[in-house]
Amino acid sequence: MRQCVKPEAMPFTNAVQRSRLLEMPDTNNTAPDELFIKRPFTSARRRWMALGVVIIIAALIYSGWWFWLAGTVREQINVWIDNNRADGRDIEMVHLDVSGFPGVLKINVEKLQIVDVGAGWGLRVPEITATMTPWKINQVDGKFSGPIHYSISKGSASKAYELEATSNDWTVEQDQGGRVRLGLQGVTLKSDDDTDTLEIASLKAVLIRGSVPVYGTLKLTASGITLPARAQSPFGSDVKVVDARLELVGAVSPDNLTAPKLSQWAKDGGAIEVRSLRIVHGILGLNGDGTMALDGRLQPIGAFSARVTGYDAALDQLIQVGLVKPSDGNIAKMILGAMGKVPAGGGPKQIKVPISVQDQRLSVGPIPLMRMPAILW
Repeated sequence: MRQCVKPEAMPFTNAVQRSRLLEMPDTNNTAPDELFIKRPFTSARRRWMALGVVIIIAALIYSGWWFWLAGTVREQINVWIDNNRADGRDIEMVHLDVSGFPGVLKINVEKLQIVDVGAGWGLRVPEITATMTPWKINQVDGKFSGPIHYSISKGSASKAYELEATSNDWTVEQDQGGRVRLGLQGVTLKSDDDTDTLEIASLKAVLIRGSVPVYGTLKLTASGITLPARAQSPFGSDVKVVDARLELVGAVSPDNLTAPKLSQWAKDGGAIEVRSLRIVHGILGLNGDGTMALDGRLQPIGAFSARVTGYDAALDQLIQVGLVKPSDGNIAKMILGAMGKVPAGGGPKQIKVPISVQDQRLSVGPIPLMRMPAILW
């Protein structure tokens, strides 16, 4: 009978056999071993695959965001139309489109028409184009294609007008309650019968919506103004510059410039604070501030403090055209002449005087100067 010999008892013929036996893997050992990890995650192929997945997910999220924004823009325009119709305005447009994926949103409105019968005006714009970036949704930039047609059916200026500009741009920002910026160059506003033409070389305006105590702010700068024939003053048709900052206070601004709305606004204490006003009109220069409001007949009333230059020549011109009586004008010249001073930095003599408008009469200090035309609402 053969005798069984245990492996560990088997003799090794040499050191090589012993070494090979020790290197043989143990089949009973189930612990993880680094020899089985042949393709770690840090390999180039795995990195590119992960990056591709991330890009695909980001693209899907961005696409959903872009189309959601496009739908929101259309919805907001339709809400604006519904709100205006609820206020009694008739609004129509031929075409509304939002395109531009995957870049900026391009908004296009064709043949927009707004008619407000109660307020007595109408507006027709051939085309409006605007853009909004998906990563800056609180701002919309745009421009309009002219000519814009504007009609007035009430008041002394009842007529149809046509507005054109060599360049124009506007911006609507939704931060801080909302603001609108407007920039125009080479503006021409003329009546359909060519009897009235207003020209403005440059106009910039910023309208800021607010709340208590300042419900709105208007910053306006216009230069190179040529007045229409029937709106010319005794100082000529050229206005070199108008620079103003106005604040609406006392009551929320009326949503329509109709007599009932304006009357209620005035009764609620509505007024306009003129924080700064600079006008250079022909021989007359004015720089001041004050407050304006409406009286019971919806005529402007106001009180200002102003520094005036060119007052002597201006009074002579008013006397010449018959707006100021010679006796009143000469007295005013004597009083104002005594008050005139040369500014510290040099230049023409100027006076600092109170100016008031009340009962359709413009007064400089205690001196009634001229009658103001009535505004028909």
